[in-house]
Order: sequence, then C-alpha cells, then structure tokens
Amino acid sequence: MSFKSCFYGFFADVPPTLISAFPEHTAHSGDTISLKCVTTGNPLPRITWYLDDILIDQGPRVTAVDRMGDLGHVTGILNITEARVEDSGEYRCQGENDVGTTFHAARLNIYGPPFVRAMRNVTAVSGEDLTIRCPYGGYPIKGIKWFKSKHYIISMS
Repeated sequence: MSFKSCFYGFFADVPPTLISAFPEHTAHSGDTISLKCVTTGNPLPRITWYLDDILIDQGPRVTAVDRMGDLGHVTGILNITEARVEDSGEYRCQGENDVGTTFHAARLNIYGPPFVRAMRNVTAVSGEDLTIRCPYGGYPIKGIKWFKSKHYIISMS
C-alpha cells in the first residue's frame, strides 16, 4: 500500500473543489494553447473537458492529460495545437468523483470570422425561467442578435 492510498484512507469522502482554473484567453490561429484546472477531493476527481457543453473529442491537435500531485491535487490540462477559429467557444473543465461535481468555464477566443454552432433542442416548463446560451466563436464579436421564428427578439453586446 502506498503512502497516498494510506493517507486518503483516513478521510471521509469529500466532493471535488476547484483550487485554480484558466482565465478567458484570446489567441490567433496557429497558436498552441494550454488550459489548466486544479481540483482536489476524495476519492480523487476525474476531469473531463467540454466545448460549448459538448464533450471534447481528443485527436492529434487536441489532447487532455490529468496529473496527480503530491497533496491530493489533480491537475487537468487541455492542450490545443495549431488553434483554429473553430476552436473558439466556452470551455469547461469538470471535476467529478463519487460524491460530487464541480466545474469552471471560460471563453477561448480565436481571431477569425464569427460563427454560431448548431444549438440543441431545449425542453422548457411553462411558467419557469429558461436560460439559453448562444454557442458562438470567432473574434472579435460585435454582438449577438436573437430571433424566434424569423422574428427579431433582442440584441446583446
């Protein structure tokens, strides 16, 4: 039995907590970008990464790594090489263990023409509040205009 497993054996289950996380970042096409989140908890949290609420598929340009620290910290790093404007959006790191979940989200802006990702269908309950986010990318963005059934609703800057 290692010191770490013995050390954690004396503590009750603890939901994940964020210790530090990445800020909003603006970059150019072709840049290499690293986003980092540090969590703790017992059992150790698993970190997953999302772009505009969609689980990120790893590939040759986008990789995620988790590193275990000496103090029971888990550092999750998302690396993006040769960034493209399509990599723009709201990134979320989510730390999860058997007793809870925590997350942090911030935008990654890549200079380029604006675009909007396809939005998922949303189910709402009449009389309840509903928040809908626009999954956009590109930078800079002058503003966002909302339409419903081709009728203009509101503009956001």
